[in-house]
Formats: sequence, structure tokens, C-alpha cells
Amino acid sequence: SGHLQVQRVGYLDKPQIESSVPSGLEKVKLLAGLVGVDAITPRAISFGILSSEEKVVGVQLLGVDPIGEARLSTIPGLVRRGRYLASISAREIVIGDALARRLAVGLGDEITLLGQGRDGSLVATIFPVVGIFESGLPDIDRNIGHISLGAFQEEFSMGSDVHSIVITVHDLGAIDRLQLEISELLKYSPQLVALRWDELMPGIKQSIQLDMAAGWL
Repeated sequence: SGHLQVQRVGYLDKPQIESSVPSGLEKVKLLAGLVGVDAITPRAISFGILSSEEKVVGVQLLGVDPIGEARLSTIPGLVRRGRYLASISAREIVIGDALARRLAVGLGDEITLLGQGRDGSLVATIFPVVGIFESGLPDIDRNIGHISLGAFQEEFSMGSDVHSIVITVHDLGAIDRLQLEISELLKYSPQLVALRWDELMPGIKQSIQLDMAAGWL
């Protein structure tokens, strides 16, 4: 999730494909220059159906920049068979080990993606499987697929939009300052908001607080 994310207002509570961040890559370049930013990457997210000759499975599909994702996420480093996505425009897919078993596919096999674009159009395309990852977390390995951001934007009629810009920082003490600086840079885009990790995942913050309280007792 990163330490900070830029999203459209309301997307966190009701993630819809229409609730997007305009000109995602331009905003990544703008925010990357802030002091304290360690890594930054755009993501586009939707739900779709993957089908093989054997099975049909519903998944969460992420459109990513492979270079940025490798700096911020663990998934690219967890590919156990094959490789991660080759470029930001590559037409290929990386899936979890459990999802590969559910679909009965391996490296080099083609799977069909079905979904609905932002404009209501039908998404129907084929991607070869170039990598299979193992995170050890069943919900991720069973339900997640990564394609390139360029392919996602093209197939889902996103234009240059993304759904989130994910940021990690060098120093956790800089999160509040960066949140304010990002909000200032985005002041002419009132439909966008910068959210801290504890706003994105309040359950994790509560777990930390509970653990600290138990330790104190």
C-alpha cells in the first residue's frame, strides 16, 4: 500500500473504475521530486474474469509500471517461474501460483481477459502468462493478476488516468510533512486527496495499537 497514496476523493470507500486520477504519469513525475520520497509508482485497478481452456476465475487486475513496482512492491521479487513484466506497455500477464493452478495454466499459456471498460465497452483480450509468483498469502496468490499499465489503460479505456499513486518514504517521520506538501501541489485538483497508510488501512493501525497496549500490560 505504500506510506502515502494519491487517490480520487471517495475512491477508498467506494473503488470504482470511474473514480480515477487524471494524467497519472505526469503526477508521478511531479511528486517524485519531493524531498523524502523513496519510491513512487502509479497503479490502475479493476476486477475482471480470466479464462483458460479449463476454468473461468474472477480476479483483481492491477495495471502497473514494472520499474516503479519493483522499487515499491515485493511481488516482482517473488516471481518463482518465468519473469516479471518486461515494460510499461508489454502485453503480457503475471499471476499467482494458486491462480495458475486454478486456471490450469503454466508459462507461455494464453489466458483470456474479460471485463468492462470505464466507458462501458467490453474488454476482451488475450495475454500470455510470462511469470508466476508465490507470496505465501493465499488471498494474493489466488486472486491477483498484474499487467502493464499501458495495456490496462488501453483495454479499459482509461486514457492517461490511473486509480492510485503509491509512495514510500525514507523516514516515517516525514509522512505528515509530505502529505501536506502533496496536498499543496494538488490544490488545483480538489477532486484528489493524499492519504496516509493509517487512513488507507485503519485495521492495521488498530492492530499495532492493540499490540503496544498488550506489551505495556
